[in-house]
Amino acid sequence: MAGPAGRARGLRVTAEVPPQAGLFQRAAAAFAACVPVDPADDGFFGPGSVTWRLHADLSVPVSGLRSLLLQALHPLAMAGVDQHSQWRDDPAGRFASTAAYVLTTTYGDRAAARAQRHLASGALRSCTTPICSTST
Repeated sequence: MAGPAGRARGLRVTAEVPPQAGLFQRAAAAFAACVPVDPADDGFFGPGSVTWRLHADLSVPVSGLRSLLLQALHPLAMAGVDQHSQWRDDPAGRFASTAAYVLTTTYGDRAAARAQRHLASGALRSCTTPICSTST
């Protein structure tokens, strides 16, 4: 992995970027920490896959932001995000965490992708109650 956070598998990649850093700085740090320099294997997809070709396109970050904006149009989806997320406190960190997950599962070796999946599933399991949101 390229960055210090990437070398210590399982750490959040946003930790090496100050919280006051902007959206693009944090996304760039996530990319640098998640893209393997010397991977142990080709990961779940590999260099010849459609996944790698698709994610190599520069339109992917723009389309990711677009999909978040589209999600924000649905009142129940946004109510769920608002009531069960820290996005208001750190929207750039939320985006960088999502970018780290996508980049690691796309380009990382299998061990890194599994570690990232374990972090994400642990965060979901930490919810003690079912998510039932209401719009106001």
